[in-house]
Amino acid sequence: MQEPLNGDEQHNVTPEKSYIERRIIAVWIATIVLSTCFAVFFLVYSRNGYLERSHSNSRNLVVVLQQHIKSDLEKADATIRTNAREYLYLKQHDKLSDAAIRQHMDLHSALIEPPVEFVHIADGDGNVVYGVNPQETLNIEKREFFQEAKNNPTPRLVVSKPLKGLRSGKWGIYLARRMDNPDGSFAGISYAAIRLESLRNVISSVVTGPGGSIVLRNTDMTFLTRFPEVPGSDADVGTLGKISKQLRSAMASGAEYGTITLFSPADNT
Repeated sequence: MQEPLNGDEQHNVTPEKSYIERRIIAVWIATIVLSTCFAVFFLVYSRNGYLERSHSNSRNLVVVLQQHIKSDLEKADATIRTNAREYLYLKQHDKLSDAAIRQHMDLHSALIEPPVEFVHIADGDGNVVYGVNPQETLNIEKREFFQEAKNNPTPRLVVSKPLKGLRSGKWGIYLARRMDNPDGSFAGISYAAIRLESLRNVISSVVTGPGGSIVLRNTDMTFLTRFPEVPGSDADVGTLGKISKQLRSAMASGAEYGTITLFSPADNT
């Protein structure tokens, strides 16, 4: 009768079998390593692809919004130029009464389109003589944009920092043009108001995708508005607010557009 193998003999492995097992383990490890490398490569490649597309999309959005807002500002400027020219002609050449001038100027109200809220005319003392009810008294002499136009005889468009409306109490920016008497002295200004709410409506029409946002700032980086809104962001209107050093440096470079990677101080994303 054949005797059963003892414990040592039962676990004895031939060299050929040990070699095969090592090869299997080596192939198994190599497969895992290659799969991991491929997954990492795929993730990096996909991430780079997403970043390239996001950079391109961001640039396109910036260019489109820039042209859109620029067009709105040019329309507003054209309106205040037209109103100034008409008002001065009627006042200085036709010698019409204030009531007659107001009636004629009302015809220009049809030229006002969003985001322009209104167009007014103020005399040399800052009294608004067109655009408000004749029985209403409104003086803008202390407004910075009025003083800037008054003290600078160079014909140019004055764009204010964000200001709260004297009557509405809502945030807006003001565009103004100086008016001169025939002798070159200051005759007043023609000015228009653009509410920040209207600018937010403009940028809200742009699809930024999940997690995307658009922030609008002035040339000195003063915060104007953003979309989507962040609770408490209105407190930053007219100030630098929460702005990173990286963004300040990027804007100071003078580039028309660009891309930087940082944590958003508004929502820490």
